[in-house]
Amino acid sequence: MHWLADDASRPKGPLHPTWTELTRSDRVWSGGATIARDLGVLEGHFPGEPIVPGVAQLIWAMTLAKKAFPNYGATGELGGLKFVKAIRPGMNAVVNLMLDDISDAGTRNPPPRPSDQSSRPLPPSRRLA
Repeated sequence: MHWLADDASRPKGPLHPTWTELTRSDRVWSGGATIARDLGVLEGHFPGEPIVPGVAQLIWAMTLAKKAFPNYGATGELGGLKFVKAIRPGMNAVVNLMLDDISDAGTRNPPPRPSDQSSRPLPPSRRLA
């Protein structure tokens, strides 16, 4: 992502896909998006075999967390992060976000994990920009 430091080399296409909300609760949010072929983060990564860079996926997750959970401030830590497989143009991507409570003893109390959404088609409504 060479363009982060240089506006002159900024990609022409959008940097984020349009996410569709799949599930939501107080502590869990899941969303999906179809990865467009003109997505700016694909430029130069890699010519002929484009994949979404891991750093772009991290930025997407942090941006979505701020929108999905606006009352929780900054993201302090990303845990349980898994890049299951390369994300390529035309694929459906799914993001599962969960808020963890950290007790006074420093132990985590995670919410129940959402069901696997990767095989379901994306619904047309409830889009996040």
